[in-house]
Amino acid sequence: KMSGSIRAAMWLFALLAFVCLVAAEDVVPPHVEDLLATDPVSEKDMIYFGIFLPLNERWGFDLKLIAELALDDVNSDPTILPDYDLGMIISNTAGTAKGGYAEAIWQWETFQDSLIGAVGEAYSTVTTPLAGLGNPYHMPVISFASTSSSLSDKSLYPYFLRTCASDLGQAHAWLAIAKKYGWQRVGILNSQGDAHVQLSREFSSLAQEEGIDIVIAESFAEGQGAGAVVQLSKLDVNGVKIIFLAASSDDAVALFNIVQTAHSTTNLRQSDIAWVGSDSWLRPQMYTVNVYGAIGTNFALGRHTARKRAVLERYEALSTYNYWDGPADLLYDTVFTYATGLHRVLYEYETPMDVPLIGTVTPEWRDLFFQDLWNNTDFDGISGRVRFDENGDGVNRYSVVNLLGNELVETAIWDPSTDEWEEITDAVWADHTTNVPHDRYVPEVVYISEGVRIAFIVLAAIAFILPIGNSILLVIHWSHPIVQASTPLFMGLILFGSMLGLSVIFIIAQTPTVAVCMCSSLFFYKHFCSFLLATLTYIPGTIPHWFGHMGFWLIYSCLLTKSARIYYLFSRAEKMKVTTPVTIHHLLLSSFILCLGVAIYLAIWTGVDTMDVNIYPDPVDPERVHIIECYYSIPVASALYAVELAFLIVGAYLAYTINKIKVLKQRMLRFNESSHVAIAIYALLFIGVVIIPNFTWLASTNDTKFVVQSIGLLVAPVTVNIVLFVPKFIGVFRGKRHDSSSGSSAVSGGPSGTGTVGTGTL
Repeated sequence: KMSGSIRAAMWLFALLAFVCLVAAEDVVPPHVEDLLATDPVSEKDMIYFGIFLPLNERWGFDLKLIAELALDDVNSDPTILPDYDLGMIISNTAGTAKGGYAEAIWQWETFQDSLIGAVGEAYSTVTTPLAGLGNPYHMPVISFASTSSSLSDKSLYPYFLRTCASDLGQAHAWLAIAKKYGWQRVGILNSQGDAHVQLSREFSSLAQEEGIDIVIAESFAEGQGAGAVVQLSKLDVNGVKIIFLAASSDDAVALFNIVQTAHSTTNLRQSDIAWVGSDSWLRPQMYTVNVYGAIGTNFALGRHTARKRAVLERYEALSTYNYWDGPADLLYDTVFTYATGLHRVLYEYETPMDVPLIGTVTPEWRDLFFQDLWNNTDFDGISGRVRFDENGDGVNRYSVVNLLGNELVETAIWDPSTDEWEEITDAVWADHTTNVPHDRYVPEVVYISEGVRIAFIVLAAIAFILPIGNSILLVIHWSHPIVQASTPLFMGLILFGSMLGLSVIFIIAQTPTVAVCMCSSLFFYKHFCSFLLATLTYIPGTIPHWFGHMGFWLIYSCLLTKSARIYYLFSRAEKMKVTTPVTIHHLLLSSFILCLGVAIYLAIWTGVDTMDVNIYPDPVDPERVHIIECYYSIPVASALYAVELAFLIVGAYLAYTINKIKVLKQRMLRFNESSHVAIAIYALLFIGVVIIPNFTWLASTNDTKFVVQSIGLLVAPVTVNIVLFVPKFIGVFRGKRHDSSSGSSAVSGGPSGTGTVGTGTL
């Protein structure tokens, strides 16, 4: 026999089983319960769409609340579907692709003849299988936040639309930002996540089509921002000042922490660096790092109209999470996309479509409805204007948001449909000013010290007195026998060349700019051109940089041809051979041919090479201050320098040989110009070939280079003036004359120009 306690336990178990059985008859599947819970209390006929949300996450419930608020507004608006109410069937995807796929199959198998379409999801990874399933079910799917560019492929997702733009839309927004601020030289840094890689590639392609130089593009493993030291160092070394960053907010935080601490990223900490990001990293966690002044693109939030403020007030009264962001605006407008689309096909067409009541919706009806949604949706929502492009993507406006300490400030809005900007306020950059950062290092950085600069400018100004004074004396005493014997036209050309050489010092004392570089040549007249011509860089062919070489040849051709004539006449005279007269016209023609050849070569050089400014970090300065230098085509320039060196060697040989001719030694001249010409040629050879190039190459700083070049440019013209002109004018002032009776022997270079051995000077 059973005891009383055992019998009581059995009766209790049976009672519990009976209660569970009875209760089971009232249990409703959770999906149907969601449907019933969202039915509005109304006597109107109901029309339904499905919605997929990550209800396992806290913000998923806020999204559900936003959708419910939108439904309330649709159903309470007498101008939208006056005879019907709109409802939704909610499915929880758990924020996973597997969950979204399973929920879609269950929902659409169960309610496919009662649904006009679906809304979903926030995550692209979840929306992708939903969009794929839309094809066999002929089910329109409209997402409010899935931005993956792959969803734009209509061959794979023919029933997919989205009220947000594709990730690649941000590439166009980035390009608009670069053009807005005039940036032509930028760098790109991205994680290797698919969306970030696609964004970077699209921006790079668009930028290059617009002529924007992508200096460097670097990537790092997704989620490994803390290890991207090498990539950041490359940006630093390449002098990139404008950096477009495509990365998650977590990676961005890790990157900026590296910038603030790593020794190899010193330059990236400067206040003139601009960071431009995407919406994925402009998040509250960014407030914890020192990236003041960064800007980024985001979907433009709708203006706070009375309508939007009313929605926000209701939302804030009901929400415990207060999640309201760009996707919230777009979700609200996605619900209205279905509502306005339904109203259009049911009320506004001459032949309305059938009413899609529960159990009457066919795939053919959804096909027609989808095409109408795609082609005819165009209304003003709380997020802005809602419409779809040829790929079914939303044509969103983009905000430029400014990260200022612990807040994001909207500074401007760009409309891609019109390429127009709506300015709200000036962006504040890393230097806490509204001055737009330059895309490259500008000439106000240290080039040469002020004391050295001023010292050599003063010396050059003093040295200018010598050729100017000689020029005045040349004009005054033009007809004097000593001057006439030395061919005054050649003397004038040499004086002009001397002044050009000294003027180079004024040019190289300035911090290089493109204008100055247009004047550069690395031989005797490095960086020569006048101040006036230095500003005329718009002249076709960059004419100013010719003057350096032409100035050299004007001087040297005079010295070379005079030496060649002396060598020819006296070497033949020494051998008692008959000489052909060498006139002044022969000398001028020879000089002209030399200068013409150089001019032709310079024309070719101009056609294949354009002088520009070279920017590089100063290895000496511990703060890595950037300095600037001119650069040019080395092979093209070297060929001309080699020719000039060869002619200098020939001239030196002639000068040396002339001094060995016995005829000249036997006739000791009171004023022997040939020896003076030889000294001038030696000076040019030594200073132009030995001093300037070698000491410039050995110099480690810009100050040293400037000093060496300036000394050479001072000494060479001054030496030419002293050696060739001072003795002549001393002779003029002393009233001395050269004639054959005084024992002088020279080549007549006077007006007769016969070139015979006789009176005159050499």
